[in-house]
Amino acid sequence: MVTEAITEILLPDVPVEEAAFDNSEVTLADEAASPIEIRRKSFKGERLTPAEAVDRMELVGHDFYLYIDSETGAPAAAYRRKGWSYGIITLESE
Repeated sequence: MVTEAITEILLPDVPVEEAAFDNSEVTLADEAASPIEIRRKSFKGERLTPAEAVDRMELVGHDFYLYIDSETGAPAAAYRRKGWSYGIITLESE
């Protein structure tokens, strides 16, 4: 059985593009008590098309990018697949 510790990272209210390259110290809400550490960041959701989300993902140099789909209003994630292909995962409400 794996025991996990969740560490919340408290960031100033800055755009995700700036936060991605920010190397300043962050404030940890609690101490990790396990070798498995789950870090949590919160950003304001931005309404984008899937193509815009992929562009932002490439801009910040990450393998995924979370956003609000401007067509459906649902939370979504753009992610890099093998080669130059990308995928989109969208959450649906029940």
